Amino acid sequence: QMWIRYRRGKGKKRVAIEETPKETEIVEQEEAAVKPNKKEKAKKIEKIPDDVNLNDAVDSSDEELVVRVGGIPLDWYEDYNHLGYSIEGKKIEKDENEENKIDEFIKRKDDKEWWRNIRDTLNNRNIRLTDEEVMMIQRIRKGKLADVDSLDPSKFTVEFDNPDFKFPMNSAMPPKSRFVPSRWERNKVMKIVHAMRMGWIKLDQEEKKPEEPKAWDIWEDDSIPLRQKQLPKHIQAPRIDLPKHSESYNPPAEYLFDENELKEWNEQDESERPINYVPKKYTALRKVEAYSALVNEAFERCIELYLCPRMLRKKMRDDPNSLIPKLPDPKELRPYPTYEALTYAGHKSRVVAISPDPTGAYLASGDESGLVIVWDVYTTRKIKQYTFDDPVNDVQWNKNKDIKILAVVTQGESIILLAPGLIPKEQVLSTNNLMLKYKMSHEQDVEKSLNDPSVAKQEVREEAEEIETETKKDPKEKKEKGKIKQKTDWQYYSESSEDYLLKDRRVIIKLDFVPLKITWHNKGDYFSTVTSHTQTTSQILIHCLSKSKSQVPFAKGKGIIECVEFHPDKPYFFVATQRCIYVYNLQKQILVKKFISSAQWISSLSIHPKGDNFIVGTYDKRIIWFDMDMGSKPYKILKYNDKAVRKVDFHKKYPLFASASDDGSVYIFHGMVYDDLCQNALVVPLKLLQGHQVLKGLGVLCCAFHPLCLLYTSPSPRDATLSRMPSSA
Repeated sequence: QMWIRYRRGKGKKRVAIEETPKETEIVEQEEAAVKPNKKEKAKKIEKIPDDVNLNDAVDSSDEELVVRVGGIPLDWYEDYNHLGYSIEGKKIEKDENEENKIDEFIKRKDDKEWWRNIRDTLNNRNIRLTDEEVMMIQRIRKGKLADVDSLDPSKFTVEFDNPDFKFPMNSAMPPKSRFVPSRWERNKVMKIVHAMRMGWIKLDQEEKKPEEPKAWDIWEDDSIPLRQKQLPKHIQAPRIDLPKHSESYNPPAEYLFDENELKEWNEQDESERPINYVPKKYTALRKVEAYSALVNEAFERCIELYLCPRMLRKKMRDDPNSLIPKLPDPKELRPYPTYEALTYAGHKSRVVAISPDPTGAYLASGDESGLVIVWDVYTTRKIKQYTFDDPVNDVQWNKNKDIKILAVVTQGESIILLAPGLIPKEQVLSTNNLMLKYKMSHEQDVEKSLNDPSVAKQEVREEAEEIETETKKDPKEKKEKGKIKQKTDWQYYSESSEDYLLKDRRVIIKLDFVPLKITWHNKGDYFSTVTSHTQTTSQILIHCLSKSKSQVPFAKGKGIIECVEFHPDKPYFFVATQRCIYVYNLQKQILVKKFISSAQWISSLSIHPKGDNFIVGTYDKRIIWFDMDMGSKPYKILKYNDKAVRKVDFHKKYPLFASASDDGSVYIFHGMVYDDLCQNALVVPLKLLQGHQVLKGLGVLCCAFHPLCLLYTSPSPRDATLSRMPSSA
C-alpha cells in the first residue's frame, strides 16, 4: 500500500511526502510511544475556572514588580530606610551597599561602558544592557520592529523540492503565450515611433513663451552710469495702529466723555492727551460728519514718511540678559522705607516745607496760610504752633544739635529765627543765652558805628561812589550786569516783648526781596538764603549768626539761581542755576568747578554726607547724579518719574536718597559711595511709594529723611494730611 502524508513546514506551503508500508509501521510505533506522555501531561494540567477570562490573561512573569507602592512617587521614600512595600505588605529595605553619588561619579569616569547600567528602583536591582538589548532599544526609537530575528529569512523553512517526491501536483503544460511577445505592446511602441518620425513628439525641447512687448524709457540718459542710478532699498512704512472701540460711530456708553472728563481733556496739553479726539455716538453711519482734520493729518503723515530718515537695522544677537546690569536684590539692602506709618493732620492749606530736627524728636512744617507747626515725631502731637501774616516759603532747623533754632522764611521779605521751648530744657537755656550774647554784641557794634565818625564817613563815601558809577552807566547795562545791591536789617526782639515770650521770636532779618529758600551750615553759625527770581548779584546772601551780619558772596551773577548748599566738611559752596551747578571755595574766593546738568530747569540739590557726590532734581522728570572726581558731566541720569521732580534728599546715615514728584509718587534709591576710588558709586532703585493725591498738577512738594530710617513727605492737597512716614521693613 502507498500512503501520502502532508506536512506543513512552519505555517508555509504544504508538501506531499510519499511513504512506504515499512515507514508507516515506524510512524505508528512512534505515535504509540507519544500518547502515554500526552496523557501524563494532561493529568498535570489544572482546570481553568469558568469565571476567568483568558483574553485578559497576560504573561507578566518577566515584568513582575517587587516594590508595590501604587501611584505614589518614589521621591517620598528618600528620607526613609525602605523603598516601599512588597505584595505581602512587608517593607523592602534599601540596599546598604548602594553607592553614593561620589562613588557613582568616580565609576562613571573610569568605566567607559557606564551608560549601559540602569537602576531598576521598582525591583531594587541594577541592570546592565547587552548588545542585543541596546540594538532593540535603538530599533524601537527608529520606529522599527524590536525583534531582529523575526526578519531573518533563514528562520523560515519552506520545502519546495523533495527528492522523495515523484509525482507532480499538476501535470498541465504552460501556455504558449508566456513565451511569445505581446502584440498590443508592439502596436503601442510602433505608434510612438511613428509620432517621433513625423515630428509630433519633440524630445528635450521646451516650449517657447510668447515674448512680451518691451517698454523703452524715453527719458533715460546713457551718460549716467548704472551704479548711480541704483536707488536704496525700499523700506516699508510702519503700520498704523488698529482703530479702538472709542473710534466707532456707535461706541459703548463707557467710552463716551462726561462733563468732567471733557473739561479735563480740554485743559490738558495736546501732547499729554491720551486720545486726540472726542468720542461721539451716532444712530446711523450715514449721519457721521466729515472729518475736518483729514487733509491735515494725511499731509503730516506724508511729511513724516518723506522727511523722517528711516533705515533698516540689524537685530542684535546678543543675549538681552547680558545687557541688563547685575544689581543686588532689594531685600539685601534693607532697611529702607516701605509703607506709610504715621500721618500728621492739622494744616488747612497746602504744605510747602518740612524739616526734621537733627535729634529726630521734632518735625517742623509750614503752609501757604502762614501757619508753622512743630510736631512730636512719635506721637504726632502738636507741640508748638506759630502764625505769620505772610505765606511761608521754607522752614529749616539749625543743623547743630546744641542750638535749638528754627528759621522761617516768609513772603513778607523777612527771615524769622524762632527758639521753641522744647525738651531738653538745658539746650533751650543754652540757646537763649547764646542769642542774648549775640544780641549784646550786635548792639555794641551798632553803637560803635554811630559814635565813630570814621566809620560813618566811610559808609557815606562808599554809597556816593556807588551812586556815581550807577548814574554813568546805561540802565540797560545795569539790568544785564545786575548791580542792584541788597540791604539787610537785623532786629533782635526784647526779652520783655510779647513776641519774645509767647511767640518764641528771637531775630527778624528784613530783606529787599522775597526770600524763597534757606539752608544751614553743619556747624550752625552760617546760613544762606536765595531770594526771588531776579537776576541780581544779591540773589544769594550768606548770614552770620554770631556777628549778626549779612554779605553778598558774588560780585557777578551767573543767571537765575534756584538753590544753594554748603559742603559738609570743606569750605565749598554749591550754587545751582537753571542748567549748571557751580562750586566755589569761600575761603579762597575762587571757582572750583562747573558741572553741566544737560537739564532744562533744576529744581533742587542735595549733597552726599561724604561730600564727593551730589544729586540734582529737575523739572523735566529726571534725577541727575554727579561725581566730583569724574568730570563735569553727569555720572548717571535716572528717568523714573512721569512729571517734574520737586525735591531730592540724601540720608545722613544710611546709603539712601529719595525723590518727590508731581505725579504723586516718591522713589527710594540705594546710593552706596565706596571709599575705594577705583570703584564707582552703586545706584539701585528700591521702592516706589504711592498714594499721594495730585491736585491742580501738583503732587509731593517736599521730602526729607529722619535721622533714623524714616522719610517725611508733604503732599499738595489741602486735606488733613501733612507727611507720610513709611517705616523700615
